[in-house]
Amino acid sequence: MDIDGLITELQIRGLDQAKIDSALRCLVHVFAVQDFTNDDAGGVLAKDILSSYPFEVTQAASELYFERMTVYGQDVFRVKWGYEAAARFLEKQLWQNT
Repeated sequence: MDIDGLITELQIRGLDQAKIDSALRCLVHVFAVQDFTNDDAGGVLAKDILSSYPFEVTQAASELYFERMTVYGQDVFRVKWGYEAAARFLEKQLWQNT
């Protein structure tokens, strides 16, 4: 999915601009951690994401671009296939604008 389509989907779910920005940061957060982990056991603990981002953001993220799985008895979020390119693009933009 491209960035414009992703933003449109977040807007359809009623997120305002601040929450859209948070949702995009959340996507980059999970992707960055996942990128450095083992494919079978990688991801970010769901409880960490749920405590770090507003509920509406994590709900939209889990509906759109996160998959939830259990690894070693812990629930983790990973970026769904098809959304890695958007996450990679956003991560690159983040580093260029920092």
